[in-house]
Amino acid sequence: MHIAIASYKRSGDSATTAVWFCVSNEKTYFRTIIDSAKVFRIRNNPQVKVAICTETGEVTGQWINGSARILDETDDHLSQAANEIMDNKYGEQRVQMTRWVKEQGKTLVYVEVSCHSLDQ
Repeated sequence: MHIAIASYKRSGDSATTAVWFCVSNEKTYFRTIIDSAKVFRIRNNPQVKVAICTETGEVTGQWINGSARILDETDDHLSQAANEIMDNKYGEQRVQMTRWVKEQGKTLVYVEVSCHSLDQ
């Protein structure tokens, strides 16, 4: 299962991406490449919206407004908890994706989204 995360450009237009996610302690977490456009947009404007979607990004659920923040080294315990949940949820496919991204020399970062309830 995926969520669509819509983050906002400086122009106010949204850009939407499908991501793997997990929920822990009423927060939603996803991981992405640290220099991705969505991280740049979230740093400039933490307001986001999320919805359940297909792997290809077709939204199948209701949009929910929220705010996002990029986790840093002071949030290591949150990143570790999210990592464990994501590994259990997505299994070997996620392990392979992580390996491939790291082989490309990319750094991954977790994003925490605070919003109303979001079904897994």
